[in-house]
Amino acid sequence: MAVLDSLINHIPGVAASLAFVRDLAILGGGVVSAGMALAWFKRLQMRAGVALEAHGRGLSDESACFLGKLLWREGSDEARELLRSPEALQTRLAQELSRFRYQDSAVRFAEQAGALMSELRLRTPLCSRAPLLFERVHLVDPADQDGAPLTAFVVGVDEENITLTSPNRCPWPVRHQLALRHTEGCQSHVDVTLILRPMPGNREWVLGHDLLGDQPDRRRAERRPCSIEAWALPTTAGAYTLRGRLQEGEELERCALERLESWDRRFRVVIEDISGDGARLSADAEIQRGDHFYLVLPREDGALAALPLTEVVSVRTEDDGKSVLGTRFCAVRMKERMVLADYAAEATPAN
Repeated sequence: MAVLDSLINHIPGVAASLAFVRDLAILGGGVVSAGMALAWFKRLQMRAGVALEAHGRGLSDESACFLGKLLWREGSDEARELLRSPEALQTRLAQELSRFRYQDSAVRFAEQAGALMSELRLRTPLCSRAPLLFERVHLVDPADQDGAPLTAFVVGVDEENITLTSPNRCPWPVRHQLALRHTEGCQSHVDVTLILRPMPGNREWVLGHDLLGDQPDRRRAERRPCSIEAWALPTTAGAYTLRGRLQEGEELERCALERLESWDRRFRVVIEDISGDGARLSADAEIQRGDHFYLVLPREDGALAALPLTEVVSVRTEDDGKSVLGTRFCAVRMKERMVLADYAAEATPAN
């Protein structure tokens, strides 16, 4: 700026023009600085909004800050929807983790994601030998004793497959037998088969496993005759939220249902037989085929076992006026299906 002032003093003919340029540069620099400060302040404000939404769900300061950094562009509304939808949140975290190209950064993110899922009670393992969501694992080729282990991160586990993502390239062909070594929880290794290699633009690996091979198959739909008095609730947002909390492993008592606006519109049913896929119900209410409701499945201690969304697939009217409903459970997640299968296996037999 001193050089520009010197030129202005020595060249009077262009003094006005140069002075204008100088003032314009000063003004432009101020505008740019103000814009950067405003953008920085807005970012902090949006991060704080996301963190406040996370605190409202009872999350720790660390997890709230983590979500604020992750979702500040989307804002608190998107954070609220993701926290209400565990599967969508898990998918978003998996997508973000797959973008890392350096292992140290991926490890830090996976640890934060795992802590968040633990606080949301979404990290319950499929069985004692199954890896945890966002656990760092090591893949080893049993046939190559000198080969170095490859680090990957678990982003999904179901009854047949384990889905991983890794910043490393996949050196093995499809159908190759591997050993998966834990870094958390269970310390034993798991025998897996590489089913799907990471494709361009999608860094996910899919491994087949047999973790449930030595356990009872809770996917079998065996109908068990019983006589259980239960309630059915209209399909409302409140009941949907309670169902999600039960799916996350939270313990709920009947009083949680009584606080719902739809509790006054409940109707009584008697479960005549039940399986992990559906139930036969007896009801006094007028029900039509295709109707949906939430079936309240109570435990003997008064707690709620599950709240499955139920669709009526058949209706038969008895001589006494009662309706016998054939139903199926809809949109059942893996954990809920296992709870339903266990509930059916433990149901009180009909007299």
